[in-house]
Parts: sequence; C-alpha cells; structure tokens
Amino acid sequence: MYKIINPIVPPVSLFFPDCSREPLCSNEVCNRELSPSRRASSLIGSLTIGEKMLNLVSNATGVPRLGLPAYKWQTEGLHGLARSPGVVFAGGGNFSAATSFPQAISSGAAFDDDLVEAIANVISTEARAFSNYGRSALGLWTPNINPFKDPRWGRGQETPGEDPYHLQRYVAAFIRGLQGNSTSRKVIATCKHFAAYDLEGFGNITRLAFDALVTPQELSEYYLPPFKSCATSNVGAFMCSYNSLNGIPACADPYLLQTILREHWGWDDEDQWVTSDCGAVQLIWAPIGHNYTNTLNEATAVALKAGTDLECNPAINADFLGMAYNQSLISENEIDKALTRLYSSLVKVGYFDPPQAQPLRSLGWESVNTTEAQKVAYAAAVSGIVLIKNDGILPLSKNKSIALVGPWANATTQMQGNYYGVAPYLKSPLSAARRLGLSVEYALGANISDTDPSSVVAVELAKAADVIIFMGGIDNTVEAESLDRNNIMWPGPQLSLLRSLFALNKPIIVVQMGGGQVDDSELLNGNSSVNALLWAGYPGQEGGAAIFDIIVGNAAPAGRLPVTQYPTSYADVVPEVDMALRPGPGNANLGRTHIWYTGDPIVQFGSGLHYTDFNLSWGGNIHITPSSAYLNPTINIQRLILARGTYNWLELLAQPVLTLPLEISNVGTVKSDFVALLFLKSTAGPEPWPKQTLVSYSRAHDIMPNSSSIVELTVNIEGLVRVDETGSRVLYPGQYTLFVDLDAAVEHKITLTGEPVVLEYFPQPPRKSL
Repeated sequence: MYKIINPIVPPVSLFFPDCSREPLCSNEVCNRELSPSRRASSLIGSLTIGEKMLNLVSNATGVPRLGLPAYKWQTEGLHGLARSPGVVFAGGGNFSAATSFPQAISSGAAFDDDLVEAIANVISTEARAFSNYGRSALGLWTPNINPFKDPRWGRGQETPGEDPYHLQRYVAAFIRGLQGNSTSRKVIATCKHFAAYDLEGFGNITRLAFDALVTPQELSEYYLPPFKSCATSNVGAFMCSYNSLNGIPACADPYLLQTILREHWGWDDEDQWVTSDCGAVQLIWAPIGHNYTNTLNEATAVALKAGTDLECNPAINADFLGMAYNQSLISENEIDKALTRLYSSLVKVGYFDPPQAQPLRSLGWESVNTTEAQKVAYAAAVSGIVLIKNDGILPLSKNKSIALVGPWANATTQMQGNYYGVAPYLKSPLSAARRLGLSVEYALGANISDTDPSSVVAVELAKAADVIIFMGGIDNTVEAESLDRNNIMWPGPQLSLLRSLFALNKPIIVVQMGGGQVDDSELLNGNSSVNALLWAGYPGQEGGAAIFDIIVGNAAPAGRLPVTQYPTSYADVVPEVDMALRPGPGNANLGRTHIWYTGDPIVQFGSGLHYTDFNLSWGGNIHITPSSAYLNPTINIQRLILARGTYNWLELLAQPVLTLPLEISNVGTVKSDFVALLFLKSTAGPEPWPKQTLVSYSRAHDIMPNSSSIVELTVNIEGLVRVDETGSRVLYPGQYTLFVDLDAAVEHKITLTGEPVVLEYFPQPPRKSL
C-alpha cells in the first residue's frame, strides 16, 4: 500500500482542474490517451447525484472535493468579449478591455468571409488569454444567426443580415475563426437562437411567450439554413430559444433538438451540447411564458428529455432538476448523458490538460488588443460601410469647413451596439475629424428620440460652414434585446433638425447609424434630398476613424446593404408576429426580404456605391461540374446527380455545379474593393417563384485604377434547388438565369433537363402541419 501525498508546490492554476494532484489525478479524466467522452464519463461517474444536478446549470458549482473548479458557461463574444457572467474585466491595467469589433450587421455588410474569420480568430485568442487568468470561460455563446427578416427586431443588429445563403457563409467563417481547424477546439462556439426567433415584443406579445407559426416549407427554406451550416461546420453547441415553434417551446421540442439537429443533420458528436437561453426552461412552465407543463419540475424534465443539456439559470434551479429526478421524471442515465456531452467539450478544448501540452495556455495580456487586432477592427469598420447616395460631393475636400451635427457625431460606446464589452479605446467621429486636421465645429442638435436646446447652435454652426455632416439614426435606446421598434421612421426630433438644415441650402452629407433600417425616402428624393448618404451601422472601436477616412477619401466604400430598407407604410400593415416570407394575407400580400418582397424598397438589399467605376465581364470559361452532365447547351439533372456517386444529401447539396470567373475592371480613378453578388432567378418548379435568390458572392480587394481582378463565383447544387411545401429540396428542370449585381451587369443562362429529383427529404413534424 502506498500513500499518495500531493506536492507542496502551489496548484498549477486556480482556474483549471489540476491533474497533477489527488484526487483528480487518479481519475481517467486526466488520461490524455483516452477519448473525450471516456474521460468525461469517468469524471461523471465519480459524482453524486446531487453534484450532478449542480453542474447541469450555467453557473456550475464544480465539485470541490474532487478539485473540479466552478465554471460559468455563459460567456458572450458576439463582436468581442462582452459583459456577461463568464467574462470579468479588470477595473484597470491588465485584462481591463478587449478588442471591440463592429457589430455583426456591419461585418455582414462587408460580404467578406476571410474578414469574418479573422475577427472571430481574434475574439477566440482574446478569450483564451482571459481564460488563463480566470476571466473567461472556454466557450462563447455566439454567434446569433437568426435571419433579420423584420426591420423592427431589436436584435437584428446582432445578425449579419436577412439572406439565408449569406448567413450560412458568414457563420461557417465565424465558427472557423472561433473554434480553429484542428481536432482540439480553440473555444466552443454556440449557435443561437434555435429556432425561428426574431421578436422581442409586439403589442402585448413578448418573446417569452411567443408561438412562432411557421410552415415546414419556410422553416426548411429560410429559418433553419444558417443553423444547418452551424451543424455542418461542427459547431460545439447550440442554444434553444425562448419562443415556441408551432405550439411547442423550442427547448422542449424533440423534433427540433433531436429529429432535425442530431438525426437529420448528423450533429451528434460526443462533445456537442445544447443550452437553453437564460430562463427559457422556466418559461416552458411559467404563466408569463408558454404554460406548457403543470410544474417547473416537469419543465426541467421535458427540456432534458428533448435534448436540452444545460439550463441557463441560477444554481437554485438545480433544485428543480433534483425534484424531477426524485419524481422519476428523469433518469440518472439522462443526466449523465447531458453532463458527458458538456464535460467532453471541456476535455476537447484542453480544460483538463497540463499547460505545457496546451500552447494556448501561454497566452496573456500581451495577446489582447494587439496591433494586428486593431488593424482587423479598422478593416472591418471600413469594409462594412455602405454608400447609398453620392452626387459627387464624396470624397470630401479636406479644405472644407464642416458643421458636424447629430446624436452620433461624438459617439463612443454607442458605436459598439449591444452585447458589448469594455473597449481599449473608442474613436468618435468628432475626434477622428480633428485628428485628420479638418476644420470642424460640433453641436449635438438633437438626441436620438428627443429634442435638445443645442438645435439652435447646430443651425448657426451650419450657416457658417461649407458643408454639413449629420450623423444620426437609431441606437440601443430604441433597438436592443427586449426592445423592438413599432415603426421604421427616422426619429422625429432628428428629422425636424434635418429639415431645418435642408432649408439652409447647404451641401449635406448624412451618415445613418444603427442596425435596423429607417425609411430614407425624404433624404433620397425631392428638393430636400441630401448630397450623400452613408450607412455605417455599429462600427466598433475604430468607427469614427473608418467613417471619416471614407468621407475624405483615405479609404473607399465598398460595403453592400445586408437587409432591405422598406417604406414606413410596411410596418403599418405587416404584423411583426407574422412569420411568412411569401406574400399572403398575413403580410398584406407584400412578402418579406429581397427574395419575396413585392413592393418597391426604398433601398434594395445588396445596394452599395463606390468612388470609382467598374466594368464587369466573364473572365474566362464557365466551368460545369461534372462535365459529363453537360449536354451542350443543357445540363442533365440525372447525370448531374449520378456523377456524384455515394454522397449523402448534405454533401450532395454542397457540391459545386458552376464556377463563373468574373473579371472586375476598375475604369475609374480610385483604388477600391468590389463585392460581387451573384443572384439567380427562374420559373422552374411550382409557383410562386422567388424574385431572386443569392447563390454566391466574393469580395475583390484593392483594385487599382486601370487594373482588373478576377474572382470565382461558385454555385453549389443547393443554390439551384427549390423547397416544396413539405420542406424537401427538389431540383427541377427549366431555365435558370444567373446575374451579377442588382442591375444584372452580366448574366449567364443555363437550362436543366430531365426529371425533378428530391435531394433532401425534410423530416415532418409529429403533429399537424400548418
């Protein structure tokens, strides 16, 4: 017999389990030769039933007797480490801040997957640096990947935009940046909110009790594709949402969490888990929620059985898990399954491994807000700015005197949007203008939603200036979590001030801020129209510098609007609670998004001007894959599918069909990026037909005057399919037109022949469909 004595030296870390000491070192969780699930199972097998309950909630207590530290799973990092239970910013000095990137809606406007991956890579690096000093968990509850279909949604700013294809590409890049490409994850990413969540409140209906009524067709076609991309990107976790879907709370829905997610999409690795949104399990039962069960004990049970592994709740909710267990509503095997998934993910991210085996454990404060991170933040802010109108006033001559006016003109934390952390610095527009040596005078003029006495001063400054720059729009005071708008107009006090400025007959540049769009029709049309209009979203710590560099021509705009800008009347006749995309009685036959909207948008999805001129042409042969499917001049559907061999349906949809080389020629005088958006339209398949669908995009960088760049636009099989009423994906014969940009500058037609083929059979819900 031997007595094991722990070493006298202090533990390796206060924030990680110490596998060099007893009692943990004798547990197989410390054996790096074993699989993550085997290691996690060994740990779970050492816990009492009470200890298991205490670690199925977001503020997990750990197990002190085993040397397992407490762990806060809820850690936010949407566009930089953010204030949340799992992130601890110091009051000053080391770890007092983290790089603050543009909000997701602004990064989405860049249409640049490499940039998105670079942003996420910095975020995950900084999370690991914070975690080494007990200031962050090893997982981030991001990204928010719900499509932004209604402009009133207060959290639309957290998403990349309205288009499901764009969101699929964005989230795949973001997950690559967060998790890395190796078998051991850098951090655990979490895709949220699953599914059909895009409402905070409409009338007396809140997100806490909202029942989203969605047809199988539009669930499969619009609401789920970004999450499918999460699954195929091997994301570590999902978060189920507050709302119900067709009568069943999302966190209690085995159709969502098991049938679709784990079975149909094959997201079933040993270390992948689902968390509830915070408080969502209580809302399964609560009268202010869904009133779906009779007791909270039953709510915790139905959530666990459906596939919700972790409850985002205070530790006290472990008591209700215990009650559910004591009432035999859940079994210990079900508890162990959930805990094994959770702790397998921590094993995979290196939580139990010694620091010498984990290069990421060496990261410290020097890895936060690095020079490279600042460059990425600046590039992201510039790349996401969209030029909506320009009569030639931009870029602005630097010798002009400027009256800088409006509630965003001296913005700092405003520029971060919601889910933000402590930024190392925030470059306001006013400070950026002064750093450039511009002749600028500033007045607030108006608040976001209220008048301000400084409006008189603003008008007097404008009278004396050569040009007026008005910076306004909306911010977190009118759009945020738990806060939807009830209209999409410019706020009245700002519009009133703008009208006073219009009356001066001075050149006016407007910079519109915020995530949700406001109706710009008065600014774009008629005698009072502005000379130039930029949209800059929430541009983060480098926001002011990016905006003024574009205004004076130090940088060139090339962003594209990632949402549709609707007229004010749209919000008057379309209820926010209507989930239909196709035109119908629920949405006044107007439809939603650029795919289905039948009205005239004020500004179209994909709009974006430049400081130079471009000519577009096909830059070589258009490749069809496989070539055996090409029967000049048509493509045979049966040959196209048979040539793919034994791919499963997910792999088959991701296979390329067409590669179109686009030559982008800069025939102007300014170096500029260019975003190529490839759309498709067709009358193949049954009516109604989409107006257009986005099927590919690419951003070309730094095209010099009198130079060209070639980008390849690849169309996968999924880009050609239609979704039928059951939610299944079908490839139909017919003519398809592919065109670049909203003006169809270049186009290419293909014809598919043969018989329709169902490529994906969408699982049907175990209840009556809508």
